Amino acid sequence: MAADADEPRPDVLRALRAALLRLPGGRSPHLQRDVGELSAEGARSLLGVIRHLQAAADSERQKRRRGQFW
Repeated sequence: MAADADEPRPDVLRALRAALLRLPGGRSPHLQRDVGELSAEGARSLLGVIRHLQAAADSERQKRRRGQFW
């Protein structure tokens, strides 16, 4: 049985859920349920946004540790 093209791949959903758990409020059962209802494109897009935000937050933390305040 072929997977529906609009269904997110299991690995994308796992990565998305793992990324959400690292964010404030990411453990919300409502948020986790909503992730399960995303389309494949929506899941990939949201994962990209979360990864971008995490990278930006990591960069800011590193700047603060080095005393580089902008």
